[in-house]
Amino acid sequence: DGSLLEYESSPNTSVQGSIAPSHAESLLEPCPWIAGLHSAESTAGQACNKRIVVGVSRRARLYFGERILSDACSSFILTPTHQFLSYATLGSRSQLRFIPLSALADYDPLMGSEENVVTLGEGYE
Repeated sequence: DGSLLEYESSPNTSVQGSIAPSHAESLLEPCPWIAGLHSAESTAGQACNKRIVVGVSRRARLYFGERILSDACSSFILTPTHQFLSYATLGSRSQLRFIPLSALADYDPLMGSEENVVTLGEGYE
């Protein structure tokens, strides 16, 4: 159903960790390939506690929460070191696209669609 679970390890190595529902926004459909970060830096340069989770469905759709970032994605990677989401598109003219993690951290699903387009933009090619 697209809902997410988090595994939290125990500081005590003899005790198993726990699995609980995630505070991250669920994905629109089940995604067998997911990646996530506990926090990212916003465009204001402040650390935020927002969880960033992206996933690719079996139908090659790249999701960030309930938003489709690409309807034809072959692969992706979240790079906390470089602060980008990078993904490759499928088609006759495949592209490698980059979206800053700060744009994902600033994304608000309650904003209007025009503001979200400005926030996420089209990324870089």
